[in-house]
Formats: sequence, C-alpha cells, structure tokens
Amino acid sequence: MPLAEARELLPAAIFRPPAQQGDLLASVNQDGANVVGLIDGTFHQNLSVWHNEVCYLLNRGVVVFGASSMGALRAAETDCFGMIGVGQIYHWYKDAFITGDDEVALLHGDEASGYLSLSLPLVNIRASIGLAVSRNQMSNAEAAQLIEIARAIYYPDRRVETILQRCREAGLPASQVGTARRVLTEEYVDLKKTDAREMLIAIGRLLDGIDSPPRSVPFTFARSTVFETLYNLDQRVRTDKGEITLQDVAEYFALNSADFNEIRRASLDRSIVGFFAHLIGTQVTQQDVEAERATFLTERGIASSEDLALWLRQNLFSESDLAEYLTQEASCRRLRAWILSSRSLDRGAKSLVDELRMRGLFPK
Repeated sequence: MPLAEARELLPAAIFRPPAQQGDLLASVNQDGANVVGLIDGTFHQNLSVWHNEVCYLLNRGVVVFGASSMGALRAAETDCFGMIGVGQIYHWYKDAFITGDDEVALLHGDEASGYLSLSLPLVNIRASIGLAVSRNQMSNAEAAQLIEIARAIYYPDRRVETILQRCREAGLPASQVGTARRVLTEEYVDLKKTDAREMLIAIGRLLDGIDSPPRSVPFTFARSTVFETLYNLDQRVRTDKGEITLQDVAEYFALNSADFNEIRRASLDRSIVGFFAHLIGTQVTQQDVEAERATFLTERGIASSEDLALWLRQNLFSESDLAEYLTQEASCRRLRAWILSSRSLDRGAKSLVDELRMRGLFPK
C-alpha cells in the first residue's frame, strides 16, 4: 500500500518501515505509542520481530494489532496474550489453513522505491486463484495444481513469468496457462493490501471511540536473560542520521569520551551496591521511592508530566525503567546511610579523603 494511501486512512499514525527486532520496543519507549499496528516485518536481512516484544507491549497495556504479513503471523501466535488479529490472512494462520512463514514473504525494494513488491506473496496467489474458482474460471483440481506449482518456488522467485514457465514445464495446456496469466495479472487479488487496509480502519475506529478498547488478557511477563539482553543492548535509537542501537551508544562513548573510565566505574559501583542491597535484604518503602522521584525531578528541572514524558522518550526509558532505577537508588541511599552510621566517629571522612587523593584533589 502506498504510504500516502495509508496516511489517508489513519492520519494520526506514525508510520515506520517494515519492522525488525527491537522496533516494537522503540515504538513505545521512543515514539510513546499506546496503540501499535504491525503489518510488515523483515526476516531475511535482519532478526525479525520477537514474540516477547509483543508480549512486553501487551503487558504494559499497549494495544497491539496485527494483519497482512508479519503482523498476521505474530497475531496468530500471540492473540492468546491479547494481540488483535485482523483480516483473512490472520484467520488463515489461526485456523491452520496455511502454516508456512513463506506464505506472506516477498522480495521488495528499498525505502527509496517505497518498498516496491518484486515478487508475489503466496497468500495473494491463493486469493487470486480462489476468486477464479468462485467465478468458474478454474476447477478446484486446476487451482490446487497451480497453487502447488507456486508454493514449490522459492519465495523471492515467485514472479508471474516464473510461475507460468513452471506451469509449462509441468505440462499444463496452453489454455490453462493463459488462465493462470490472467488470474495473476488482470484479476490479481492483493489480499495483503486488503488486510492492511482493514487493520488501519479498525485502529481508526478504536481511536475515534466507535469501537470499545479490547479486553486485556492478564498474564505475568517473564523478563528472561535473553530478553534483558535485547532490551538493554539491541533497542534502536532513531536519529537524524539513521538508527543506532544502545550497544552502539555504549561502544561509541567508550571509544570517544575522556570520562569513560570514571562513568564506567560509577555505573559498576552502583550495580554492586544494588546487588548487595538485594543480597542482604535491604527494604525500601514507597515513601523512599517517592522521595527519590522528587529529587530526580528537581535535579533535572522536570516540572510537569509532559516534561517527564519527553525526558523518558529522549532517553529511551519507560516508566517501569524509571521506577526500577529509583528503587535501586533508594536502596543505595539506605546503604550509604548505614555505612555513615556504622562509622560514626569519622562519619565517612576517611573514604572521602581517600577519594580526593585518588582524584588528585587532596594536595590542592
């Protein structure tokens, strides 16, 4: 679907290129989205959208729609957690009428071309052949044979001429090959576009208050070590010069900043303090966390919820990330207070003076 046509259907949306792993996280942590529609996704040249990303969004209360392509696949796989599937392709996957990922796969151009389709997805071939059968232009047996010929072709090579050539090689009569040509050109059904359109309309109805918000499905989201790696390293930051990952940011800082060793040490020390606070069972109250929050906001000059939302987006930080950080800071503050009270005679002076020595500040 041309981007201009999609924007006419859903003017309020932010449209992004075909999604890859980490893009759904960026849609909420950087774009601030509360409704996400997944249509297309990459899978060959990049890691594809991960099921855990979908579940993470759903667990945060984000409404997630899926249709047409990668969206239909992920919706069929995660609708039990609350993802909303839309369209015929979704239902085909859900009902196991189709099962292969390659059913929706196609070769396409780059962003400059508008991601121009360079091959035919099998779901569109199925829909086109199904229409021909309903019009008595093709028998069920002929339809099944043509679908099998198309299915046997590697997905980037599913082009009209390639399919017709395989039909001739299979010994199909000229009249049947001619019907196949007409079905795949003049009477071609773009089911993926139809389903994408249906999803955009469904999102618009939700945003306009015509349809009620979907019922959320309660479940516990398990943040595995692998998910944490994705979240902490592979999330992408959108910049004027393209996209970079959080790992790119960390590596660039390590290579280019004179302050790297100091900031790295401080970050590790903070992690160690947090670890031991957890190990010895340090308890913080909600009042402690609220005090940390007030300090955090004051130090950064954040005066409103809008200012905070902007800061979170700029720093690719969620409210839950902030709550985790403030809880850890409250634990650290408890341990600092404990070390000061346990060494009440010098009140921490020795550790302070030692730090001055190491930083070269003591002689001055």
